Amino acid sequence: MGVVVERINWDKTVEPFIQKFHIDTALRILSEKVQGGFDPEPVVVTDGVPLRDPRTVKPFGKIEFMRRPILAECARWCMEQLKAIAPIGPGRNGHYKDAFLYLINDQQVNDADLDKAGPGDRVQIVNTKIYARKLEGSRAKGRGSKRRPKKRALSAQAPNGVFNVVWRKAIARYGRSVFLDFRYRELNLGQTVMRHQTHGKKIPKAYAVSALYPSLNIYIKH
Repeated sequence: MGVVVERINWDKTVEPFIQKFHIDTALRILSEKVQGGFDPEPVVVTDGVPLRDPRTVKPFGKIEFMRRPILAECARWCMEQLKAIAPIGPGRNGHYKDAFLYLINDQQVNDADLDKAGPGDRVQIVNTKIYARKLEGSRAKGRGSKRRPKKRALSAQAPNGVFNVVWRKAIARYGRSVFLDFRYRELNLGQTVMRHQTHGKKIPKAYAVSALYPSLNIYIKH
């Protein structure tokens, strides 16, 4: 004799009442927290999606109110971390740790200008030393016989890189409310590096390419 399991269908007519109760409760608690000093214009995370309208929450879903991500605060924290782990060399042409710059939407700014950055802006931190990319090392690429091995970071003082390490730490600290990515970019500084073309060539052919610099990009999630 088998066991018959009857499927229980949720009464869809109840869902709007559950949803409304959920929203009203969340807004009431927010109001109480604001009176106690919480951010009056927090970032709303609805069902795990930042900036989604809380009125779209699913029945028994989740509404979170997070303190506004201040781009300036995040950028300054990242800069502090970058300088803290930056390797220190002879400094004949200036130290690496002194070559960090702030950019907002690709325009260089000073520390005070960071407070003007808003949700539509992209804050960037770069380092202008031509060897900055080598300090990050590189991941292994390709597959099989064409696989290129991972390159170690240039400095033993920062064996796992500099930007790469801070990027991961920043994601753990700010990743719920701001977006952070790490990439290499040109800066129009007129600096070039040499590459060598070896495929099918008995004698490697050298050619110059624009230098790329590590860049940490910070902006509010959409």
